[in-house]
Amino acid sequence: MKSICLVKDDLSIFGGREKILSVMANALCKDYCVHVVGLWNSLQTPPYFPFDERVRCFQILDHNARVREALTKTISPLHRYLKEQKIDVALSVGVNTNAYLLAAAVGTKVKTVCCEHSNLQNSYYGWFGHLNQWLSARFADKIVTLTKQDQAAYRKKFHLGEERVDYNYNCIDPAWLKGKKPYDMASKKLLSVGRFDPVKGYPLLVDVAKRVLPDHPDWQWHIYGDGEEFSTVQEKIRDQGLEKQLILKGSVKSMEEIYSQYAAAVLTSYHEGLPMVLLEAKANSLPIVSFDCATGPREIVRDGVDGYLVPVGDVEGMAERIERLVGDEELRRSFSENSLQNIAPFSQEVVIEKWKDILESV
Repeated sequence: MKSICLVKDDLSIFGGREKILSVMANALCKDYCVHVVGLWNSLQTPPYFPFDERVRCFQILDHNARVREALTKTISPLHRYLKEQKIDVALSVGVNTNAYLLAAAVGTKVKTVCCEHSNLQNSYYGWFGHLNQWLSARFADKIVTLTKQDQAAYRKKFHLGEERVDYNYNCIDPAWLKGKKPYDMASKKLLSVGRFDPVKGYPLLVDVAKRVLPDHPDWQWHIYGDGEEFSTVQEKIRDQGLEKQLILKGSVKSMEEIYSQYAAAVLTSYHEGLPMVLLEAKANSLPIVSFDCATGPREIVRDGVDGYLVPVGDVEGMAERIERLVGDEELRRSFSENSLQNIAPFSQEVVIEKWKDILESV
């Protein structure tokens, strides 16, 4: 049985990359010997998302680490682990792990796959992120992007052949589809989910909410997540007098029962890879309003069919489209009924089969 290793910088935090890593590991362990390695542990807790008992999980550092410490203290242990466990293929999950994996794989027979979990245009990566993208293009055996759009961008920028760059979508947890509840036409709540990072555009979300919620006092907008901008957004909500309608719910361990309570999902990100929140919203038949950011939303949402795509940063445009949904029950019903029509490419069966093809191809 082939041994594979998924390498992630930090397994303790809540986010889309961490969620999809756990889904991948738990699905692939049926056909592979699966290892998961976390480089550091910022929260000093077990992995946020659970792993199948067949998945072998290894944590290198038991605390948070800056780049210099991480580079000096994780590469050698990771190198030893790859050799001792006789790993055949190792995947870096997120570009900021590329340098660690590629350095650790030197002197081994391990094939390396660098998995982009945002996109090539992400200005929030900074110098280290963009260095990692270059390193993957220069040294990895294969790059896997989350979208067709980003696959094309990698090939063009780095002059890479078709065999070097593939794409594969994130998948929807099949349990979400099996346990799906009917769309709640009576709901008067909007939903946003994600880390409170600058890339998520939550201050802009408050600006949108200010244009929508006061005219609809019976509606609320809930945001789930935590992170560095939480207090900043919280203060802006108070300044705008929206505390009773725009409500921060914090992090929730499991969102399965949450989505079905909402009328629509909203994404205000400047950049994404393939946003899990939109896939999870689609799995629950929620209409979607999203900035048409690079990358992902346009491969999930069909504008005017099951949601709306709005130019990035267009606060007025997003507010206007949310107003349409809030004020038109039949429009919400139509979008909800159309939401599952293009869900097949994001099914676990399709995505995991493609991962198997990728793993065998290297």
